[in-house]
Amino acid sequence: MSMGSAGTGGGEEQEPENPLGLYEGGRNAHNQRHGTGRALLPSGDYYEGCYNRNLRHGKGLYVFANRNGARYEGEYRFGLRSGQGVFYYPDGTKYEGEWKKNLRHGFGTYYYLNGDTYTGAWFKSKRQGIGTYLYSELGVKVTCAWSKDEIAGGGKIEYPMGGVAFHGSFDKHRPVGRGVFAFPRLSCMQLGVYERKPIEHPPEEEPIDMGSQNLSEADYDKPIPVVPPSEWWARDVVEYDGSLMPPPPEEEANPSWAEENHGEEIERLSTLSIQHQPERVLSEPEEG
Repeated sequence: MSMGSAGTGGGEEQEPENPLGLYEGGRNAHNQRHGTGRALLPSGDYYEGCYNRNLRHGKGLYVFANRNGARYEGEYRFGLRSGQGVFYYPDGTKYEGEWKKNLRHGFGTYYYLNGDTYTGAWFKSKRQGIGTYLYSELGVKVTCAWSKDEIAGGGKIEYPMGGVAFHGSFDKHRPVGRGVFAFPRLSCMQLGVYERKPIEHPPEEEPIDMGSQNLSEADYDKPIPVVPPSEWWARDVVEYDGSLMPPPPEEEANPSWAEENHGEEIERLSTLSIQHQPERVLSEPEEG
């Protein structure tokens, strides 16, 4: 079958549109899409890559129609984005890393429009675990424990001048409590306490340009919001002493994500031909 569409002469009866779209590629003995192939779905979305009994399985490329160049290049498992892959979002942001069941899950890097990046652990599309956020404009790196997309726990802030770094605890993206500023070139440390200032007016976030209809912000990740800084109260300046350094950030154990019986699931889904339908790229599944 050709991927193109043939023209029809005037007055000729046209065949009804194939509800499954056009497909060209391998099939198994049961006439299921199997092996490598390419498909043009009725929505205009395009997929080229590996199939296993009607399901996208293995490496593939999925291009979303009318989504400002949105596409996914990477691995599928039993019809879902799982494994290593790169997702180019309609707003111009990009995620490169591990996936599980269509969610950012594992280790990966998100590239934001303002040049910021986050590299680290993800759990069900949220920053969760140990990760590093780079403020591109300032050249400042924050490596901390994250919980549900927020900095919460131990960590450090690395500044671009002279290797200066702050080590301490964080809550809701801000340092709080006792901490240490290390000055490697001066071989000294400054001990003190961060006191949090109240946030009178929560920062307003600019709306995301969806780029097309029926899009949801749920699929995009957003840069860390700018919040009022905590106030540093210096106490002592001492020679550098590693024993005075706070402990490194600890990663909290994530709740288990039970593995499904994929053998039974593949048999059930293969009879439904669900992979002939377009992906719901911009409405990720509910957590659970």
